[in-house]
Amino acid sequence: GWVEHVISRRGAAEVALRNQNRHRRIRDKVELEAEKEGWREELVESVVLRELQEDAIRYVVEKSRSLGQAQTMRLWKVAYRQEKVKRLGLERALGFAGRKSADRMYNAWKQFVEESKRWDADRYTRLRNERELQVQVLRAIYSSFFLAWQQRWRLSMAVKAKLKAVNLRLCLEIAAVWRAQVEVQRTLKLATLERWLVVSKSKTQMPFRRWYLWCADMNNRREAQTLIASMLAKRWAKIRIARMLQGWWGETENGAETGRGREELLNLLNEQQQMNKALEETVSRYKELHNKTEVGLRKYEDILAKREKQIVRIENENNDLTMRLQASAQEVQRLKDLSDLSLREAMLRKAQLAEPNLPPSAAGDGLRISDHAPRAASRGGGERVPSPPGSTTLSSRQGSGGSLASGGSLGLVGSPVV
Repeated sequence: GWVEHVISRRGAAEVALRNQNRHRRIRDKVELEAEKEGWREELVESVVLRELQEDAIRYVVEKSRSLGQAQTMRLWKVAYRQEKVKRLGLERALGFAGRKSADRMYNAWKQFVEESKRWDADRYTRLRNERELQVQVLRAIYSSFFLAWQQRWRLSMAVKAKLKAVNLRLCLEIAAVWRAQVEVQRTLKLATLERWLVVSKSKTQMPFRRWYLWCADMNNRREAQTLIASMLAKRWAKIRIARMLQGWWGETENGAETGRGREELLNLLNEQQQMNKALEETVSRYKELHNKTEVGLRKYEDILAKREKQIVRIENENNDLTMRLQASAQEVQRLKDLSDLSLREAMLRKAQLAEPNLPPSAAGDGLRISDHAPRAASRGGGERVPSPPGSTTLSSRQGSGGSLASGGSLGLVGSPVV
């Protein structure tokens, strides 16, 4: 009735609203991207449908996970409740069977005690044979015990059969659910694989779509130009034929008036046909030249693209070489500074070693040398310290030359030779 219809349509409005919002959101995103890329309307519609399918697949995958977890938890709860019910029933049945067996054993023992009290020699009179009575009592005890055991065994077998039936039914239900889930997973995997093939194919074809559209536009333009050219050629041919016929008709009338004959008119017609053939050959040559020009332009475009790639590669190589030259220049400057520093330190050590062998006056000059050495080292660039007239250098006494060359050499001023 209407109540069931209302209940079934309770969430349809919300679902429709969510679908409309999802469609609107995807369309807005695709239209924004289409404005940036300059797509056509057919491409926009195809992209919207593809995005909707991908979003639906994504939603179904996420929902299937939650539904699978919920179904698993539901089945686990049902199995746990059934196991709990079976366990409670088994415990209750075992307790009842134990109580019944205990009652039977207690009743048999009670009868045995009563019979024993009846046949007490001191208090009672024996009416039957004692051994026969003992055998009867033992038979009654054994029969009651085995009867209880048989009832308990039957009950346990019935419980085992019911447990087996319940386990079989549960296994069948789980197998049915598992097969249904397998079918669902297989369907989802096949749909995912098919969608993956479509998406991969679209992604590989997307970079060549503009080239394909450009080629299609060029083919359409060439077909239109060829159609226009053929129409113009036909029109010009009709005009030439009409002019030829008009001229031939005028010449015929004038020839009839002036006395021209049929042979002369036929010669004129042959000449006109030869001129037409020459014009057609010229048009064909122009067409071939146009085709060759187009081929040459395509080759020139390919060569230009190759040249641009070579220029980019050469620029990259030039930048790499420039960076390497700058690095090598910095390395050379660093090595030069290190050599200058080591040379200056060697000169200072030599001057300090030579000071103890000098006389006092030279020692004083040596102090001046040690004072001037850092300044000379700080100046660098091969600058020498001027020596006073009549004095000799310390390096000349040691036999090592007048000065130390190799970048920022320093001359040491000594005292006169004694």
